[in-house]
Amino acid sequence: MLSIGVLGFIVWAHMGLSASNCVTRAGLPARRLSYMLENTFAKVQSAGNYIKYYTLLCLSKSTLIIFSFFFIIFNLTTFAGLNINFPKVTFGNATYCLPRKAWWMVRGSIGSPETTRLISSTHSLIRTFHDPAAFLLSSTAAYSSYNYPDWFEDWFVGFAEGDGGFYVDLKTKRFYFKIRQKNPQVLYLIRNYFNFGSIFKSEDGYYSFSVQAKDHIFRLLSIFNGKLLLNKTNSQFLNNWFLNYNRWYDNNLLVYKDKPVFTNETFFKNAWLCGFTDADGSLGFKLLSDPSRTASGGKRLRVYWYIDQVDEIQALSLIQNFLFFCRLENKSPYIHQYPGTRTELAYRLMVDSLSGCKILHNYFDNYNPQTTKLRVRWIRWKLILTYLQSRDWKHRLAEIRHLINLNRDL
Repeated sequence: MLSIGVLGFIVWAHMGLSASNCVTRAGLPARRLSYMLENTFAKVQSAGNYIKYYTLLCLSKSTLIIFSFFFIIFNLTTFAGLNINFPKVTFGNATYCLPRKAWWMVRGSIGSPETTRLISSTHSLIRTFHDPAAFLLSSTAAYSSYNYPDWFEDWFVGFAEGDGGFYVDLKTKRFYFKIRQKNPQVLYLIRNYFNFGSIFKSEDGYYSFSVQAKDHIFRLLSIFNGKLLLNKTNSQFLNNWFLNYNRWYDNNLLVYKDKPVFTNETFFKNAWLCGFTDADGSLGFKLLSDPSRTASGGKRLRVYWYIDQVDEIQALSLIQNFLFFCRLENKSPYIHQYPGTRTELAYRLMVDSLSGCKILHNYFDNYNPQTTKLRVRWIRWKLILTYLQSRDWKHRLAEIRHLINLNRDL
């Protein structure tokens, strides 16, 4: 504190010189002093002259008054703000002061889907910093970039479970988060919503969204904690990120949350399935041969939805419990699709019934696909589903075949 005071004294003394010059130009009695100081400054040629200069400057009556004024005002407003003006929020047995911006966000979110997420992340920010000033700066910065809709975090978690990865460099103690995509449009969407991260193109033509900054990693930690459904992503998140973050930075203050608990009602009021479908699923339609259907030229129309996973039978079975109209079947993956994996562990969760697709239609109407590929498929899928419900598809076979060929090019 003493060193800060000395440094501040010198800085404000220098500002006092500028003020003295302004007063001199106004014709007030400080003319002689300002002229003396200006001549002294012009003759500065060594470190000793610097000391003499600042000594004379600090003895100036106007400089002392100006410095004392700003010093007192600064300290009064700072300590009053830290201890009195900020609203207080209680978490458990502890009470904390919040910046007014964060307080209004907490109070305004009561009763909304964001309440639990905002309070839990605020609590984590408070526990991370023991210095009140550091907490105020960090929390204000974190919430100032909050500009995405309610559904986005759940969609992002589902999308990351399919195409994202949690990485760590043990030597440098750095964390990394990456999502790879062939089309970068969705990556720019994610970066714009988060207001952090970088996007770059690899030699193989794929684009990556990457996050490395410590405060941004902490933001992702608070988002993913307790929301990951798959075993592989939970294991990677816990072992690579969570345990190491506690060990290196947070002294085991962060509490790990297990998988989310869904009900039949909450599962369809959550964008996680949409994000997961964007990453590892698809929507489509096909014409099947059926000689018994002479009225439709020996064809049968099927609309479908599916997601594919390897060695995640537990998670797929859980999703099947909520999507009671779907079926779980073995899938023979392409070699390039799942390199180095056991094909007998590959499964597909499939819906191809008209009643099931109607339910999914309502779900995706509320939570639209965000990747370009699935969004285009979704628009065509809705159109064909309308034809199927109106029984008009029999007269539109050429159009349906054309759309099937277009989907193959996506």
